[in-house]
Formats: sequence, structure tokens, C-alpha cells
Amino acid sequence: MIKTEATRKTLLTKSYMWLVSCAGAIVFFHSAYNLPTERLDARFLLIAVIMVALSSLVAIRIPRINAQITVSDAFIFMTMLIFGGEAAVLIAALEGVSSAGRLSRKASTLLFNSAATALATFFTVVVLRWSFGNISDLPHSTSLTFVTALCLMALAQYVASSGLVAVLHSFKINQSVWHTWSKYWLWSSITYFAGALTAGVSAKLIEVIGFYLVIAMAPVIAAVYFTYRTYATNVEVSGQQAEQAERHVVELSHHIAEQERIRKALQESEEHFRSSFDYAAIGMSLLAPDGRWLRVNSSLIEIIGYSGEELLATNLQAIVHPDDISPNLAAMQQLLDGTKRFYQMEQRYCHKLGQVAWVLVNASLVRDAKGDPLHFILQIQDISERRAAEEALARSEDQLRQSQKMEAVGQLAGGVAHDFNNLMTAITGYSALMLDDLEEDSALRPDIEEIKRAAERAASLTKQLLAFSRKQMLQPKVLDLNTVITDMQKMLARLIGEDIHIISDLDPELACVEADPSQVEQVIMNLVVNARDSMPNGGRLTIETRNLELDDAYRIRRHVTLAPGPYVMLAVSDTGCGIDAGMQARIFEPFFTTKELGKGTGLGLSTVHGIVVQSGGDIHVRSEIGRGTTFDIYLPQVEDVAEVVKTKVDETTLSKGTQTILLVEDEETVRRLAARILERQGFHLLQAPDGIEALRVAEDYQGVIDLMLTDVVMPEMRGPELAEQIAITRPQMPVLFMSGYNETGLAEQAGVNFIQKPFTPQSLLRQIHGVLEALKEVSIDSDKPHAQGDSKITRGRW
Repeated sequence: MIKTEATRKTLLTKSYMWLVSCAGAIVFFHSAYNLPTERLDARFLLIAVIMVALSSLVAIRIPRINAQITVSDAFIFMTMLIFGGEAAVLIAALEGVSSAGRLSRKASTLLFNSAATALATFFTVVVLRWSFGNISDLPHSTSLTFVTALCLMALAQYVASSGLVAVLHSFKINQSVWHTWSKYWLWSSITYFAGALTAGVSAKLIEVIGFYLVIAMAPVIAAVYFTYRTYATNVEVSGQQAEQAERHVVELSHHIAEQERIRKALQESEEHFRSSFDYAAIGMSLLAPDGRWLRVNSSLIEIIGYSGEELLATNLQAIVHPDDISPNLAAMQQLLDGTKRFYQMEQRYCHKLGQVAWVLVNASLVRDAKGDPLHFILQIQDISERRAAEEALARSEDQLRQSQKMEAVGQLAGGVAHDFNNLMTAITGYSALMLDDLEEDSALRPDIEEIKRAAERAASLTKQLLAFSRKQMLQPKVLDLNTVITDMQKMLARLIGEDIHIISDLDPELACVEADPSQVEQVIMNLVVNARDSMPNGGRLTIETRNLELDDAYRIRRHVTLAPGPYVMLAVSDTGCGIDAGMQARIFEPFFTTKELGKGTGLGLSTVHGIVVQSGGDIHVRSEIGRGTTFDIYLPQVEDVAEVVKTKVDETTLSKGTQTILLVEDEETVRRLAARILERQGFHLLQAPDGIEALRVAEDYQGVIDLMLTDVVMPEMRGPELAEQIAITRPQMPVLFMSGYNETGLAEQAGVNFIQKPFTPQSLLRQIHGVLEALKEVSIDSDKPHAQGDSKITRGRW
């Protein structure tokens, strides 16, 4: 993306430079062709030589703005006043080459600068001729007309010249022309007006005293100019020296003031040591070498709750936590031995009321002139709140690491699902075909049925992994969770047994949520089974629903990561054995289970977590050993009315097909299986191993293709991209996508026909018949006037 943007800017810049250069060349040759040679003489050549020689040397900088007055503009304007517009265009082109040559030797830069100056001058000539006629014919006087012409000449040259360069600069830095112009060329207008005024005065002098006499005065003017430059340079150097001296004075003053401040601070410190000790914000104390309190301040009294008299009657060991006494005494002994000058230690003090206060102790030892210990100085800071915050941060970091670990496993699960589902598709599909071909009493039937059941269990395991990684296929609908729970009551009662009592506490005003009905049922089922296993001797299971407004306080208290707003809470609680804190941290990990070996896969709760998160919600566990467990699920509220979920009828026999189907699948095993299923059902089949070949097959086939069955994830070209490309030539052809996992959310998109791998022959044929039947209904409805534009199936797009 960055490379494309840079390429676009370079292309625009070069194109603009060549456009201006070509236009400048046209203007230059036009002016040369129409140049009134009768008005040119040696003066013209002399002006050109002087301009080239002096334009880089003579410049007056305008203070406080990024601009300077050069002689080049004055020479261009003077040429325009004396010799006419065409001569001024030629002089301007020459000046452009001269000024650009001082900065760059690139031919493109020289050509653009010359062309831009020539174009700006040509524009000025056109404006002046339109307003005043031939500018060289105006009398060089102080009349209002002449002064107006000078102002218009300066304004036109300024607008044209700065505008052309501003456009180029805006292409280079990718900003608006107005921003570039106002930032770099707004104040340069002064230079053009100064040049126009100089040209007007020069033209008047030439008219009064003659051209060569004015040229003869040039050395005097140059001497005055360079004298001015020397003077200005000296003034600038003197100013810099004065500023430097002023800085030195200021620094010296600051140094003196700082020394005075230090002296006063030291004096005040010595004078007020006793009061500073007593009223310090942290605990301060003097401690005898044997541990007795010699002096304590009020902050230390507040930290540990004892009065000053109580502390002075005891020693340090009386308030230090028993587990911290040994390291504390060892550190103090190091100070007494001289092996350390000071120590810093976090330890616990026992408050008078019984609670524990965490403190940070900084201790040093004061000795007398002989080197004998006098007393310890202790600075004691209450860090109880900081320790609590650190513990909370540690818990948050553990949760983050857990989340990252789960995300990594999820990425792995999603990565292997595509190939694994292709293998499962082949195993289940060929098993079903073999069972269809075998007699009921065949000796091979039990073995093949066992293979098919094992493949289905493996496919179920893959679905659970995809649910954990949040890449499973969802068909979300607007649901009333109360209805879902009520419909499951009988099944749940049979599932948990008679020794567990189910309590439903459902909010009658419960809002709706948007989720996949079957996935919600799986969530409830997994949580109920988990609760049942935690109550082997019976107990109480509660299913609760509530409308909830998540605010910041609730989110922090319950560790919920969702944004504030209205949610529906589904809670499943039990009175079982509970889960300890260590297991709670890993409860949603895949393959982690608290059950005995062989009694659980460890995917139940990880599947629940994946479904909830993919549905836009969050799940949180609360549990205590011996007091049961509660799983709280939060799903966003929606305003729509709940849909009625209908159960699909599983037809066992399907009619033969005669339509033409284009099958696109890069996995050869799956492609052969699908081809065999479809051809056995009577469909005419076209096959392609990838999207490129599918486009060729569709282009070469002259008949009608009634349906395209394509994989989503393929090399070269993905399924959705293939559908878009093929819709250009066959807009009426419906598309049925197939994939092993929901990588892009394609299955949830409205109007998209989708079948999930692994599939059985019956499920594939039912899906294809459903799409073709829907296409027939659309064709019938399209013949009715009221049905125009109304379609039950998306055709020609994905």
C-alpha cells in the first residue's frame, strides 16, 4: 500500500513537471517568434548578462519571514517595461535556468524552473495587456495608472509563479495546494511588489538620465549594497554576541540564586529537623542498636495504630510479622557489622487492630565520632495499596497470558481444520456410498459403519475445536433465551437425573439476543452436563436469565471485558464441589479437564467460550471450593422480535437430477467424492481443480450451467472471488459454497448458499436440490407482474 502511494505521487509529480515544461516551451517559442526585434539592442543583452551575474549575489533578506528580495524579479519587470512582454518572457526563462542551476544540475529541474518562470511572466503580460494594452508604451511616471499597472504586474507574477511551484510541492508532500501555498509562499508576495517598485523606479531613471548612465551608477549601488550587507552581518554578529552574553548573565544569576537557595534550604533543614521528623508524610523513627524505639513520628503511629508511648515502651520485633523478623534482624546486623551502609526491605507490620500493613523500610545506621553505633534511622512508607494493586495487576497479567495462550491454540485449531475436514469429508462420504451399495446382511457393513461413526466423532471433535477458535459456522437468529431454555427443559431433566433439582429463574421481560440457536443449545447443554458431573450425590441446578446494564463498576467487579451497555445475562449455577483458583485460571483451555482419565475430552467449556465470544458476548466463572460454581454469560441485547426456529425435515430420498453443475475443488479426494455423489444422482458434471481452470471451463462450455459448487479456500483464486468473476458472464447461475471452517464469516452473510465440511452424500444432495428448487420458484415468480425484482435466492454473486 505504501509503495503504491509513493508510486502514485512520483507519477503525478513527473507528469505535472512535464506538462509545465511543455507549456513553457510553447510560450518561449511563441514569444521568440513574436519578438519585436526592432526594439532590441545591446541594452537587452547587457540586462541579461547583469541579471545572470548578479541574481545569485544580490539579495536582501526580509526579517522574521522566509523570503528575500532578489534582483531577478526587478530585471524581469524592467525588461517588460522597456522592451515589451515577449522580451520579458525570454529573460524570465533565462533567469529560471540560472536560479535552478545554483540548486540542481538535473535537466528536469532546470527545464521545469525555466518553464514555470516563463509561464508566470507570460501570464503577467497577458493580464497587463488585457488591462492596459502594451505595458512598454505606458509613460514611466508617477501617475495612478502606472502605479496600478506596477501593482497588477507584481500581483499577477506572484500568483502565477507561486501557484505553479505550490502545485508541484503539494504533489510531492501529498497535501492540499492551499496548505502548501499558505505555508511556504504567502509572505513571498512582498518580494514581487518590491521588485515591481524597483523596476518602475529604474525605468523612470532610464527615461530621465539614460540607460548607460544608470548602468554607470551600478558600482555605486553595489558598493552601497555590499556596505549594507557588511553592516547587517556585523549587526547580526553583535546581536548574537549580546544574546550569548545575556545568556551567560542569566545562567550566572541562576547559579547564584541556586547556591543561595541551597544555603537557605540547608539552614532551614537544620533549623526544622525536629518538626520535619515529627510531621513527615511517611513514618520516621530512631531505633536503638538493640531494637528499642527511641523516637517515632505521627505517620508511623497512624500506620500501625499504636500510640507513641506504647511504641516507646517496646521494641521493633513486637510489631514485625513473625515471618519477617529473621530477615529484618539479619539486615540490621549487616549494618552493625559494616558490610552494608543501608538496606531497603518490604515487610509486614502487625497493626494494633489485627490487620497486616505492608511497609517499605529504608534503614541506615548513624555512628559517633569513634565509629560506635548510635542509632538506626528508619523511613517507613505504607505500601499496602500498592501491594494490592500489584496483586491485582498480577492477576490481570495471568488472565492476559491465559487469553494469549488460548488464542494461540485457537489459531492452531483453525489452521488444521481445513485439511482435516477435507479428510473427514472423504471418509464419511465414501463410507456412506459403500453402505448404500452393500446389502443389509453384508459382512462388511458393521466394519464400515464403525469407520463412519469414528469419522463422525472426529468431525464432531473438529467442530468443538473450531468453536473454541471462534471459526465455526454460525447461523445467527434473533432469539428469546427463555423460549430456548423452556424448550430444553424435558431433555435437560432426562440428562441430569432425578437426584438433581432444576430451578428456572427466568426474567419475563427478557430482551432478545442474536445468536445461532443450535450453538446456544450446545452452550446450555455443556454447562448443565458440567454442573451434573460436579454434583455426583445430587444437588440443585439453577438456570437464570436477567436484563443487565453493564457499567464500569460491574465490569471491574466481575472482570468482564465487554463494553458498557445493555446485555442479557444467562447464569448456570450448581451446588457442587466447586473449582479452586488455579483451575479457574485454566478452565476454558482446550483439553484441560478436572475429570478422571477417559471421562472427558476437555473441550466442553472451551467450546462454550468460543461460541459465546464469537456471538459477541463474554463468559465468566465464579466458584468456591465446597460452595458450588456459577457461569455467567453476557450477550448483547437486540431490539428485534424473536424469530421462530423451525426444524428442518430430513428427507431420505431425493429425486434424480438432470441439471449441469460446475464443481470447483482443489482437494482431489473431496472433488472425486463430490463428483461421484452428483453423477450417481444423475447430474451432468463439469470439474475444475481451481478458480482459473473453472473460469476457462465456464467460458468454453456453450450450454447452461445450472449451479456452481465451489470450495471457499483455494490457491490462485478463492471461492468468493471466483463467484464474482464468473457472474460477469453467467449472472443467473447460483453458487453453493463449501468449506471446513468459517474463515471470513461467509456462512453468516445474507443470501449466501453454504454447506459445511464434512458433509454426507444426503446432506450435499439436499442442499443442492434446495438451491435448485429455490431457483425454480424465482423463475416462476419472475413471470408474475407483482414478483418482479423479488428473489428468494442470490444468483450471480456471493
